[in-house]
Amino acid sequence: MIDRSTLTLLGSPLHSLGQDIILQDKCNDLARVIARLKFLPYHDTLFLLKHVFSIPKLLYILRTSPSFLCPTLLLYDDLLTSSLSTLLNVSLRGDAAIQASLPVRLGGLGIRNAATLAPSAFLSSYYSTAHIASQLLPPTTRDTLDTLPATALQCWLSFAPTGFPACQPTDDSRFSQRAWDGPLCTAMADSLLAGCTEPPDRARLIASRSPWAGDWLHTIPAACLGLHLDDSALRVSISLRLGVPTVHEHHCVCGAAVGRDGHHGLACTMSGGRHFRHSMINNIIHLALQSAGIPSQLEPPGLIADTHLRPDGVTLLPWRRGVPMIWDFTCPDTLASSHLTITGATAGAAAEGAELAKLHKYTSFSPSYKIVPVAIETLGAYGSSARSLVGDLGSRITRCTGDHRSTLFLRQRISIALQRGNALSILGTQRHLPPHDRLP
Repeated sequence: MIDRSTLTLLGSPLHSLGQDIILQDKCNDLARVIARLKFLPYHDTLFLLKHVFSIPKLLYILRTSPSFLCPTLLLYDDLLTSSLSTLLNVSLRGDAAIQASLPVRLGGLGIRNAATLAPSAFLSSYYSTAHIASQLLPPTTRDTLDTLPATALQCWLSFAPTGFPACQPTDDSRFSQRAWDGPLCTAMADSLLAGCTEPPDRARLIASRSPWAGDWLHTIPAACLGLHLDDSALRVSISLRLGVPTVHEHHCVCGAAVGRDGHHGLACTMSGGRHFRHSMINNIIHLALQSAGIPSQLEPPGLIADTHLRPDGVTLLPWRRGVPMIWDFTCPDTLASSHLTITGATAGAAAEGAELAKLHKYTSFSPSYKIVPVAIETLGAYGSSARSLVGDLGSRITRCTGDHRSTLFLRQRISIALQRGNALSILGTQRHLPPHDRLP
């Protein structure tokens, strides 16, 4: 008699004898794609690997067959990781490779690990179709024990780091792939955070997991919309997010020593990227207000007599409760030595402190104006006032245009400008910048 597990295998697009062959073909397909991707800019390469050519091409097989039993998946992951490192000119080893394979919301790049994802994909697919399979099977085989779910569950548990057990989903949610994959990825991210011995690494991981910090990774690289990062900017952005070497050790134009992480450039007072970042994000807010039908003016002089203070912008129409809004943007460095104590404990702590300082600075403008400080840290963590303003602006643009993605698009523009500013700040510590850093 054929048991249920055999029927599951025979009814799927793969069976035990053909898995190695088909997955090996997928490896060969990936190798051919990678050979062509090296001619594209880094940002285009990352987007295509993340959304088209890696796990999306493999997901159907992961869901419809017990591919978690096939060792070829490990070869596929090794090929993907090594190719990603070569194509983007970054070092992906150890913890950096693990972080890169995590979802963006947990601080990764979103280019998932096939071997880790396989049991979650199979289990969710199995439980979502189990009732249908029971109706199709003869009554004599419905009660036959199927060993595949138990095997997949053991494989799923084996990927959980020691000391960070992943919580199994409940009966109501076990048909969802994210319900299986989410706890496992969270356990892996928490393990990375617990293993941090240096304060900058802890602050980096916490900031990378904050809301909206990874918006630039979801952005379509459209140069005509100003959303395309050049090769140097993308490489620096990935290096900062994963904590891998960014530059060679050298001395900054200010005379200070710059380590391989390049963090000095983010806080250096002689960094050229600071002014660019400040100008770009203020222009984005200015244009967003125009899209919402609210005219504004950048750097208005003489708002209040007998004061030299000049905020970054003011609305020329009432913003709320009949008073106009003034905003002032700042970008505190997440990894600055003066901030590591608080940013290593709470995401966005430096931004919250900067917003409080801005409110105190412009106390004399109240109640004639609505004071809105906008603080976004270098690694993307938002202050509460900045989150509120961006969300409010996006909602107002949606009412004017009818596009419900307005808030997302606004966040992506800000995130791209932030990455460009970070790259200019770090590369600006060098006296002579290379035209680009693409490897031959």
